[in-house]
Amino acid sequence: MRVLTRLKSVLCALAVVAGTLTVATGSGTSAAWADGTPTEPPAITGIEVVKRTATVQDFQELTVACPRALVPISGGGEAKVDVAFYDNVSLTQSEPTRDSWGPKSWTVSARTDDSAPFTLTVYAVCAPEPWGYEVVSQYYRNIANGGTLTVACPEGKTLLGGGGRVRGTDRRSMGKSYPATAAGNSVPNQWAVSGYDHGQSGLEADAHAVCVYPLSGVTTTRYTATTSDYITGGVHMCAPGKRVIGGGAAGAYTEDSLVASRPALAAETGKSDGWWVQAIGLRPERTVDLYVTCI
Repeated sequence: MRVLTRLKSVLCALAVVAGTLTVATGSGTSAAWADGTPTEPPAITGIEVVKRTATVQDFQELTVACPRALVPISGGGEAKVDVAFYDNVSLTQSEPTRDSWGPKSWTVSARTDDSAPFTLTVYAVCAPEPWGYEVVSQYYRNIANGGTLTVACPEGKTLLGGGGRVRGTDRRSMGKSYPATAAGNSVPNQWAVSGYDHGQSGLEADAHAVCVYPLSGVTTTRYTATTSDYITGGVHMCAPGKRVIGGGAAGAYTEDSLVASRPALAAETGKSDGWWVQAIGLRPERTVDLYVTCI
């Protein structure tokens, strides 16, 4: 059973001209199959969620690395300010980052309206490199305000997680970063990113999809939260006994801002693992889609 726990907090608890297409794979041999046609990929084991919290300035990047030989399969971020209202705080970046060996960490950034220091937390969901692991990326793509940049997994692979970044003026906001399903597919195989830049016609965005060969037991579900309060969201939970391995969020309107989109473990929710989302916007009715991927 999927469970949604509606949570609200005065402290916002919760985080594209032609571009280039890049693919980053890990260095382990598990990414290649002997005959190219796996029959029963192993389940993901050894999942670890790591995080880092710091006091930062606008657009200051905060990164957390996966431990040992683990790789990031998803991640997220959460910005906290004293009071949240329309457009005064937003995630601007939540994406996998890499060292010389390949994807290794997760990086987030955010911005506020008053330029005062604020609290930011970055999360990485890490695991031993899954079979067929690769991160497919699009960089510096022009999109209209509220437009969407989508990056797809290669044929034969499915999505575990993803992220993105929006680039523009100091009023830019990320309004969507979520798993998407292409026409003709039954499971998510794309990652979509959208944003808004106040007073501008558009902005630039990056998008990243974390892709693997299909794994049994992986589910991605969505819940739509709506409220008339100044902030909406909550935790979209995995079924009991399932582990969270990814998730995302999508505000309903062009001007919406994501304040948080990140994993929440059972020890925090008091029930099951899930994905925690908070969003703010201009419309009297706040609506946001919450996505969680579990195994």
